[in-house]
Amino acid sequence: MSRKSGLRRRQNAVKESPALKAAKLCRAAKLAIAQGNLKLAEKAYGAAIECGTRDPEAFNDLATIYDKKGVKAEERFNLLSRAFELAPEHPVIRRNFLNLLQRLLDALEQAGRFREALPLHVRRVAIESESAPAQRALGYCYGKLGQSEAAVAHFTRATSLDPNNPGYYNDLGLAWLELHQLSEARAAFQRVLELDPQSIRAFVHLGLLANITGLADVAVNMMRRALQVDPNCVEAHNNLATFLRDQGELVECRRHYQQALHLKPDQVSVFSGYLLSLNDDPAAEPDWVAAEHRRFNEIVKSSPRPLAPRSLDPERRLRIAYLSPDFRAHSVAHFIAPLLEAHDRAMVEVTGYATSNADDGMTERIRHATERWRSVFRMSDDDLAALIQDDQIDVLIELSGHTADNRLPMLAERTAPVQITYLGYPNTTGLASMDYRITDAVADPLGVTDGWHTEKLLRVEGGFLAYSAPPFAREMPVAEPPARKAGAITFGSFNNLAKTNDTLLQIWAAILARVPGSRLLLKAHGLRNEGARRRIFKVLAAHGGIAPERVCFMGHEQSAADHLQRYHEVDLALDTFPYNGTTTTCEALWMGVPVLTLQGRCHAGRVGASLLSRVGLQEFVAQNQSDYVEKAVAWAERRESLGELRSSLRERLLGSPVMDAGRLARGLETAFREAWRAYCRSR
Repeated sequence: MSRKSGLRRRQNAVKESPALKAAKLCRAAKLAIAQGNLKLAEKAYGAAIECGTRDPEAFNDLATIYDKKGVKAEERFNLLSRAFELAPEHPVIRRNFLNLLQRLLDALEQAGRFREALPLHVRRVAIESESAPAQRALGYCYGKLGQSEAAVAHFTRATSLDPNNPGYYNDLGLAWLELHQLSEARAAFQRVLELDPQSIRAFVHLGLLANITGLADVAVNMMRRALQVDPNCVEAHNNLATFLRDQGELVECRRHYQQALHLKPDQVSVFSGYLLSLNDDPAAEPDWVAAEHRRFNEIVKSSPRPLAPRSLDPERRLRIAYLSPDFRAHSVAHFIAPLLEAHDRAMVEVTGYATSNADDGMTERIRHATERWRSVFRMSDDDLAALIQDDQIDVLIELSGHTADNRLPMLAERTAPVQITYLGYPNTTGLASMDYRITDAVADPLGVTDGWHTEKLLRVEGGFLAYSAPPFAREMPVAEPPARKAGAITFGSFNNLAKTNDTLLQIWAAILARVPGSRLLLKAHGLRNEGARRRIFKVLAAHGGIAPERVCFMGHEQSAADHLQRYHEVDLALDTFPYNGTTTTCEALWMGVPVLTLQGRCHAGRVGASLLSRVGLQEFVAQNQSDYVEKAVAWAERRESLGELRSSLRERLLGSPVMDAGRLARGLETAFREAWRAYCRSR
């Protein structure tokens, strides 16, 4: 080679810009693809991209090659994103980009990773703002993240773009329901029914809405209409079972739970509802009920999570946490708020995990009683478990058991070194991973009920409960006994109808028959429904000849103060069995009304005895059904004694362990410490 020709080549190489080099590489890559040499094409396109090519087909073609090689979608998406930025109107590039975007979204949502999916949905809507499916998908993602206002906006946009799609109105109705905008939700669900008169979703959701507003008869009818369309609709069977339980229809309730479980045996939420209903049944044997609860551990099919490392000092300050959807104006809150406020911060650091989107005055009180507050509404089980691990929680106390919105499936895989169930559920969880259950020696006598639990029972001295009356109730007076004006005694029960079974009604009928002129005042959310009242009248008439005018029904009150005021109309409260009241018993005692309870065999039927014994009212604890009747009749004949007790009962309650949150906090802190020491010894 001559010196001149070599110089010419070097000069040409210097003159060749990166853009020209990239263009040559892209041409070479396209030729390689045409020849079927994808390896050479991949190398050439990679070099072109390094040279800064702005050829959109380079990014698109390389993404296609990567797809054939099985390269991860995330890497291909970065390439297609760049291609789309360079040529947003190119039909092939646009199609490829949007298809891969949808595949990524499907994978993220299937894994419950909605937070990661959100920016991708936002990007899709920015590209396809006139697409009803895109608007709907973004609304759904916002809803999963608990951002219901944003969900409503995008579902509304979807309905405007496609006004004849019933699915979009259904989504909109559910978002309104999350915001407690019931009339808007009803209108959306009614629109679904207009567009699709046989819509199971519309029947189910209109039924849920009716139940929320206290129209149980309508709710039941809607579920039956759903089952006419599809007799195998698990959701309708489950909801119908729940509604029937709330009306005290135990036999029908059980039948629909069993049908739902027959159709879907591994549906965890349905099985929890079924287990809850077993506590209402006076004929259920404790051994059988315990065995049914143990089945739950098989259904969740869990495997333990590895726990994050932590200091195993048995005497250090403990990080404890309470987990609940009921940090709101709810019966659980009247017992948990005073406990949290009484915890010794030198002994424990308290975290609250709120799993619902409720936010009221009670929520604020509980929030202020914690050092760390976590609002985890809509957080997936995996994400919540990771957060609890990051927070280094030593002792986790769950407050739901098998009641609504529980997180037992998460706890089945173990989230904290020590896991405890407390307060919200009157039975075992059935989980092998639940280490302890908090109770006392009256509610669960030593050696009597232990075998019915998968948990070890932690018995707190002085009782496992501490009640706090609402602040406004401290100013409410205790009224004169209504019998002094009426000339006859009024029995009363304010427990929910699920606890008011036919056996109990027969006993109440016997009491009314033995006490001439006596009345029965029943107050419950579902009593505005004709079906519930008819059932009660039928049993009372059949077993005691009780005329309807001797029974007074009251439904839901607009305020908590109005609710408590109704105790002024009751001389003696009759507790339910086999599932006792808890909050209602404490409310009655606060308002000066003695409570008669029947001490049962299981925890659910012994809470009344636990409470009354702490207040020194053992004479109001019956040992069997006959004793219950005799005690009710005897006290009805001692009206003056009831009146004297009424005037002193509030002070008696205030001075009892039932209202001593400090006593309970110290007892629980001791129990938590012993549980933590046992864990440290086991490592």
